Amino acid sequence: MLILIVCGLVSIPFLKGLAIYGKVTGDPRLQAAKVAQKQLPQFFDELSQAKPGQRFAIKAKFATDMGPEYLWLKNPTRKDQTVEGTLDQDPISLKAKKGDLLQVKMEAVVDWLIRDPDGTLRGGYTNR
Repeated sequence: MLILIVCGLVSIPFLKGLAIYGKVTGDPRLQAAKVAQKQLPQFFDELSQAKPGQRFAIKAKFATDMGPEYLWLKNPTRKDQTVEGTLDQDPISLKAKKGDLLQVKMEAVVDWLIRDPDGTLRGGYTNR
């Protein structure tokens, strides 16, 4: 059962998204996350060869007292099986704040986003 849905406020307009969502049968965001996760290798390949003006972000699942919270991290870097990035929105229940540098395990990454210099967006499957 979905209990709480809150729109996140972010500093980068293309990172708008839902901060908290539950496991609901047929929830299209869960299916979207599966698509995004399958494409993570390509995302990280492109991140390693970033072109000037490209912007990158990942959405990760964080465990909180209220249940899972899904938050965007901008400027991600991959280190073995972890990803580090800057929190780009104020969390609802995670004890962190916008601008904090956070680290997550690869399996916590549920989505990715690339904004090309011409404004084209790729990824962001859970926000569609």
